[in-house]
Amino acid sequence: MSQVAFAGIYYYYPIFTKRMYSETLGKVHFATANIGQYLLYGSMLALGLMGMPRRYFDYLPEFQPLNTLASFGAFVIGIGTLLFVINLLVSWRLGPKAGEDPWEAEKTGQPDFLGEYYNKLDQMKKEEAPQQDVQPKQ
Repeated sequence: MSQVAFAGIYYYYPIFTKRMYSETLGKVHFATANIGQYLLYGSMLALGLMGMPRRYFDYLPEFQPLNTLASFGAFVIGIGTLLFVINLLVSWRLGPKAGEDPWEAEKTGQPDFLGEYYNKLDQMKKEEAPQQDVQPKQ
């Protein structure tokens, strides 16, 4: 999953669930995912520069250490993703309640993307639609 998708989920999670997640666990998830990505893709880049062909089931013995490092990086990414899922599931039940503006966007002058949308919906619900008699053209 892309880091941008994780960021979007972390941003909108308190708005949709009305609960905050553990920020500490979120930071650990971020660190483990990034470290795993550096290990995985850095070692794959080095392997490619050393001449290892793609999609080989078996490889030469000199590529073993970097392939092992790439596999370890993939496991680290998996652990980080597991922490992400655990954080969201536990916070859904036990997380502290989020306020109307969990990121204090209005106070800090930041855009509140979803809040603006909800405000427009509330205004549309309060306003009555004008009654018009529409006559079809004959």
